[in-house]
Amino acid sequence: MSVTVTSPDHAVTVTAGPGGALTELELSSRAIPLGGQALGQAITETLRTAAARFQEQLAAETAGLSRAGAGLADILSGGLPPVPAAEPLPDLGPEAEELAAEELADSEGPEVPAELAELPQRLKAEAERQLAGYARLTEELAVLSTTVTSPDRAVSVTVAQGAVTEISIEDSVLRHGPANVARIVQGTVQQAHVEASLKMASLVQELTGPALNIREMVESAIPEGMLPGESGSGYGGSEGGRR
Repeated sequence: MSVTVTSPDHAVTVTAGPGGALTELELSSRAIPLGGQALGQAITETLRTAAARFQEQLAAETAGLSRAGAGLADILSGGLPPVPAAEPLPDLGPEAEELAAEELADSEGPEVPAELAELPQRLKAEAERQLAGYARLTEELAVLSTTVTSPDRAVSVTVAQGAVTEISIEDSVLRHGPANVARIVQGTVQQAHVEASLKMASLVQELTGPALNIREMVESAIPEGMLPGESGSGYGGSEGGRR
């Protein structure tokens, strides 16, 4: 599924796929006279519109699959569900714990190991730790941004929360014509998404620990030649941080 949108002046046509990803960019002859700054803004705004329409279509198609409706669409587009509310275990107090210990001591049968007796509290502590880590993760992802610049330094793209928030184009690159400019911009946008995904994977990895290699899973899904610093990518890395 994809959505194609053309700007009102017919200078920019973008096709957006899952997660608002730019899958195709076309620039007409009307794009060049706009100048680099205005063209970057036009591409960003058109892509934002296409991504929003894609999300609307996805929400409509998934409305019957989940009570959450749009919530499921957010997850399918790469978003995180809200932090679940923790239901705290009842605190029975020291008197109840002493009574339980006395009953165990008076009961017939093998003695209950201390580790087993402490298991509920350990499980509670681990659940609280996981929820706190998940909440912290969503906060960090909300302020994470990644900026990538094309090899010729003519185009830079910033991605935040999975969406393109800014595209800067130098006027000097416009002399190459609409098709070449579109190719450079699209490649830089895609590279920015790749590097943003890797940063997100690293944050998620901190939460999951070594039991599941999230970073490796994400890297395996990235097309050959697009990993930062990889031979042939033309991109040496990215700038990023918290907005």
